[in-house]
Amino acid sequence: MAYVDVLPVRPPNAVAPASIDGSYGRLYDRLAIICLVGVFIAAVLTFGDFAISTDEQVQHTYGRLLLDYYLSGLTDTRVFEYSNLYLYGGLFDLIAAIVSVFSPLPDYETRHLICAIIGLCGIFAAWRLGRLAGGPRVGLLTVVLLTVCPAYYGAMFNNTKDVPFAAGMTWLLYLSCRLLPELPRPSLRIVVGLGTAAGLSLGIRVGALLGGFYLIPVLALHCLDSARRVGRRQAMIGAGVMLVRLLPAVVVALALMAVLWPWSVMAPGNIFTAVHDLTQFDIPTVLAGHLYSSHDIPPWYIPAYFLVKLPESVLVGLLASVIASVVCISRTDHFLSTIRYRQWLIITLAATLPVLYAVVTEPALYNGLRHFLFVVTPMCVLAAAGLDRMFTLIRRWRTVFGLALTLFASAVVKDVWTMVALHPHEYVYYNLLVGGVSGANGRYETDYWSNFTREAIDRLTDRLAAENGGSLPDRTYDVDLCTSSWPLTAYAPPQLRTADDCQDADFFISTTNTNCDRICNGRTIIEIKRLGVVLGVVKDRRSIAGMAERGAQH
Repeated sequence: MAYVDVLPVRPPNAVAPASIDGSYGRLYDRLAIICLVGVFIAAVLTFGDFAISTDEQVQHTYGRLLLDYYLSGLTDTRVFEYSNLYLYGGLFDLIAAIVSVFSPLPDYETRHLICAIIGLCGIFAAWRLGRLAGGPRVGLLTVVLLTVCPAYYGAMFNNTKDVPFAAGMTWLLYLSCRLLPELPRPSLRIVVGLGTAAGLSLGIRVGALLGGFYLIPVLALHCLDSARRVGRRQAMIGAGVMLVRLLPAVVVALALMAVLWPWSVMAPGNIFTAVHDLTQFDIPTVLAGHLYSSHDIPPWYIPAYFLVKLPESVLVGLLASVIASVVCISRTDHFLSTIRYRQWLIITLAATLPVLYAVVTEPALYNGLRHFLFVVTPMCVLAAAGLDRMFTLIRRWRTVFGLALTLFASAVVKDVWTMVALHPHEYVYYNLLVGGVSGANGRYETDYWSNFTREAIDRLTDRLAAENGGSLPDRTYDVDLCTSSWPLTAYAPPQLRTADDCQDADFFISTTNTNCDRICNGRTIIEIKRLGVVLGVVKDRRSIAGMAERGAQH
């Protein structure tokens, strides 16, 4: 008997789950597309509201140096000596450097628009993933949950490292799940797509290696199940065929990584060096009201941030998903033998393994969920499946079903209202478990990107003009920032220049995150607030700086 007769390319149990919603499937798909179009419109209308983030200047410089490296015929090697940026892939920064040459927008607004579009592609990938594994209704719920998740949406504009990485990893998850029904002989199209997603993700962060830890266990399960069904010999033949068919994915991934992250292939150990060095940063962070060094955080740092940063609807969906999974496992024999459950296993591994890794190994972490945005997308898919299952079970009780839908809709509306009220600082959102943003203020990370600086500089400029009869004075003021000086360069008029240090500054601009605003005294004249919480301040030090100058003269 030929091997293909023993193990067909698409096993009988690999029924496309998209059919489970019946005649409503098209409606769910149309609603999901409407949501995606709405996100696109919102992004185009608001991308200019976001300020330069703390890391963007060095990242943009890295992209230009990487472009120079290729334009010089690989002779201009400054890119490998610039700060520690060689530890990262340069996909986004290279794209931004190229597009900026032709864009009519300022460089950083160009970056923010590109990042928003890539973030939208991540939501699209999450929709496809949820739809593939759970059907159109799960796909729609995934789009809704991820869109109203401020940790993701609020980062879509100026977190130009973690959002593109999250989008790439979501596509990698989707293509991994698409691969399973075609085993042991996947089509070249799916294999090349898988390798492309892996290579592009590695071209942003070395953490894309985690994708292998999601897929390999499921491939092993496939081989074990084959051995149980057709015998060890045929299963070994099938495993060999599968590995050969998957080789192009490895080749494509490595080739893209080499182009987008050339330093990674210049020495055999460079990838491992990146894995080590990227977990060694010593940066202050705050958790539950305690200030920690990133080296000394407790193991529950990341789980705690997920608990207080994810919207309540996502948390309820995750709980429902866990309960449904336990019931399914207890009632089903060989549940992992079906393609659909293996797809859910991949998604579950993607949502849990990085968190477990952080708990067990305790790497240096900071900025809350910033480096774990790629985990938010599979969590939203799982939450969507949990909510879908819950709604299905209670549908027979109309009153309960109506109440559940009302509560869900109310939670979504509440989160949308909160995001509008926080704009453009959506990413500082916290859920009601910690009392919202006001309850989290001072106890958890808030505006660590110093996104408030654009508004602060604009308001300081207006204040100085008002003091001078409506126009800026013909003198300069020294301004110190508790962040990089690039927001001042980008947004301030010539009358505001960067101070050498705080003591010489006429004004001090600082986020309130991790008490950064307390390092320099002065009279607070401007507060950037959202929902009653002060995210950043401007302090007037002119009298203090003047006294210091007069003292120095004497």
